[in-house]
Amino acid sequence: MRTIFFHTSLAVFVIFSVAAAGTTGKLAGRIIDRQTGEPVIGASVVLASTTMGASTDVDGYYHIINIPPGTYDVAVSCVGYARLATRATIRVDLTTTLDIALVPQAVEMGDVVVQAERMVIQRDQSSTMQRTNADELAVLPVNTISGVLQLQTGVVNTGALHIRGGRAGEVGYYLDGYRVEDPLFNGSVMEVNNQAIQEMELLSGTFNAEYGNALSGIVNIVTKENMSRLRANLSYKRTNIGLEDASDNLNERYFEGTVSGPLWAGSPIGFLVSGKKVDAESYYFSGLTDTTGGTRRSVEFSKDKPYGFNDLLTLVGKVTWSPFGSAKITLLDNYSKRKSRSYNHVMRFIPDSTYLTTSESNLVGLNFRHAVTADLFYEIRLSAYQYSYLRSVDGRSPAEYTRALFTTFTNSLFYQNMSQSVYEDQTTKSYAMKADMTWQMDRINLVKAGLELKSNDLDYFYNSNPVNPTDQIVNVYRKKPLEGSGYIQDKIEFETIVLNLGLRYDFFDAATTYPQDPINPNDPQRTPFETKIQSTLSPRLGIAYPVRDNMVFHFTYGQFFQRPEYQVLYNNLERAFANRGTTLFGSPALKPEKTSSYELGVMTTIGAHSSVQTTFFSKKIENLTGVAWNYTPLAYAYYVNEDFASVKGFEVSTKTRLEDISFAVNYTYSIAKGSSSSQQERYTNVYNIVGVQSLRFLPLDFDQRHTGNAQISVDFGKNEGPFGLLGSVFENSTATLLARYGSGIPYTFNPARAIYVAEQNNSRLPAIFTVDLFARKAFFMGPVELGLFLDIRNLMDRKNIVSVYSATGLPDRSGDESTRATPDYQQDPTNYSAPRTIYVGVDVEF
Repeated sequence: MRTIFFHTSLAVFVIFSVAAAGTTGKLAGRIIDRQTGEPVIGASVVLASTTMGASTDVDGYYHIINIPPGTYDVAVSCVGYARLATRATIRVDLTTTLDIALVPQAVEMGDVVVQAERMVIQRDQSSTMQRTNADELAVLPVNTISGVLQLQTGVVNTGALHIRGGRAGEVGYYLDGYRVEDPLFNGSVMEVNNQAIQEMELLSGTFNAEYGNALSGIVNIVTKENMSRLRANLSYKRTNIGLEDASDNLNERYFEGTVSGPLWAGSPIGFLVSGKKVDAESYYFSGLTDTTGGTRRSVEFSKDKPYGFNDLLTLVGKVTWSPFGSAKITLLDNYSKRKSRSYNHVMRFIPDSTYLTTSESNLVGLNFRHAVTADLFYEIRLSAYQYSYLRSVDGRSPAEYTRALFTTFTNSLFYQNMSQSVYEDQTTKSYAMKADMTWQMDRINLVKAGLELKSNDLDYFYNSNPVNPTDQIVNVYRKKPLEGSGYIQDKIEFETIVLNLGLRYDFFDAATTYPQDPINPNDPQRTPFETKIQSTLSPRLGIAYPVRDNMVFHFTYGQFFQRPEYQVLYNNLERAFANRGTTLFGSPALKPEKTSSYELGVMTTIGAHSSVQTTFFSKKIENLTGVAWNYTPLAYAYYVNEDFASVKGFEVSTKTRLEDISFAVNYTYSIAKGSSSSQQERYTNVYNIVGVQSLRFLPLDFDQRHTGNAQISVDFGKNEGPFGLLGSVFENSTATLLARYGSGIPYTFNPARAIYVAEQNNSRLPAIFTVDLFARKAFFMGPVELGLFLDIRNLMDRKNIVSVYSATGLPDRSGDESTRATPDYQQDPTNYSAPRTIYVGVDVEF
């Protein structure tokens, strides 16, 4: 009761003083007389098609806050001056500077139009921010948010995303200001149709105090708002187009659609409905010609039936209502459902005995934003989030399981009967209240403050072997932990320097009891422990120092904390021992994990069309969750805060934008070393189970030293195109060519198949390299635009090696000399990346 009373009281107090952050930007600048250089007092700056605007003060300065991201037409006017029209792009969390020189005009004339073609540097950007807007998303050869993130500096993909040397699960995901995650496993569960996104930003390494509970980065997604007119975009693409390549077997189909606009002309209510449906089979083969027959006594190789699938449905609904000019109410619903079966090579002939996984998530959010004055607005968010996950053998209930026999064919090592047995069922519910405030206190200080309180309901069931009670691990619990945060930050924008100062407070209460003695949990002489509130205080500092109009140095420092996954706190609290002697106990008293991060960089523009950003970074990571072992009197493992890591490196990115063509290149060099690559590494690896517990700096599994991406895009409008008369062929067309490179990631080479490994991650895989292509041709029929497009992944059909056998270092030879280790058994297709995949599609937009 004491914790509930404390947190509720704190929330109520803050609600009356705070509002929104993370979804809007700011426009500011100075208006002067072009002839005299004197400030223009009382000039009007208005964003067209909105009610937002401002007037200049006695020094000619103006600012407009609370602007959703996007590109706006800006009208500047003042009595005695020619009216001026220009454009400005607003970015989340940043100030767009727009200085204007007005021309004196005795008689009102037509508008003076200024086209801003020059690349503008963000003078207030004090840390690395990488953004992708709706127009850029539309021409990228990617299907998912994850695919976009892989193109950014500092990101390594090993099947999971790692940002600047961090473990998987260290990234916070936000959708329109709502945190979306599975608190039980700290995993990303967000699915959003790319068509619904207005802007997506990646904050890597360091970020302001308004973001927390993340060690490595923040992904902030803002969906579109459209109040101008009815718009729609429908698209369809597929593989399996009759070509003789592996993508025929993928048989993937994408249906996407988005409709948005006002409910009626001039309506104060706008809406967005967006959805995506994916039906995708696998390009792997089961090797079966008949899946209905009896026991298979021999191995018959065939390529008639795909093995595995990945089906997805996502829906986004958004309603925006402005009951009066200074207020806005937004209702958001983001729903997704996924069903999949993954390929398992040793079970190639019994796909119906492998796991089916289904997941379903739904976020409902209510957002009230109110501008008290032109300089102060607040925002209150209420949200309910539910996530469910089920893993079972072929979708069966535990009562329908049969015993896992683990027997193989007489002439092969492939399994011939059921060999998987886990049943896992999870339901997570989170209810959150979030309040934030943004106050332009004066021309220099932009203050933000906020508080969030979240209540979780975690229902978890796990049984390692339902049909064999004498050899099973059962983990069942329902817990209701509390967590919350508060922050305050001030962006101080002087003429010569910009400071971002912030302080954040986070807490969580696991709200459970646990026995003191894992060996004898029912000892009546010992009172169980009760968890206490764990809290952290995180200072953040960012400095942006513009030395010229085209160059800004920046430095940031911050401490970042993340609470442990709830599943590592609650695992096996009953302290029941499995007969196998490999029991893992949760630790409810674990402390938050911590990263201290530094960043130093320079951003500059070269000429009118190019920009370069260089950043050096260093991270010290400590208190990471790991596993330790006890061997007497019984062997068991338990979670501890003893893992650590260190990351250093630098990033370089450059962009060039010409009239019809643009280039972008980035490169990252990084060294990531630590005691273990995941929290369960010393539990699942045999050499640690027998007692080797090295806590040394070794290359982590995601220590990819060199990564790079290169992109070239062309965009030809009406009556535009190269090659003279042939230009008409290319008019109204776009194309993007994307190349990606990554040096080899570590693996442990163990030719002797020894229990003890001399050195973890002592070798490296070959480098990977892929080229992707997207091309689209548009045709116009009145207000309707019809597009035909081609999307090719792995254009060169390169066989990139992503995994090898530890005994040989090869992807297609295990080193097992047994006659039953047939070539087909040793050639695991999952050791290679996906082959060339060709999509063709059509879209309609109006």
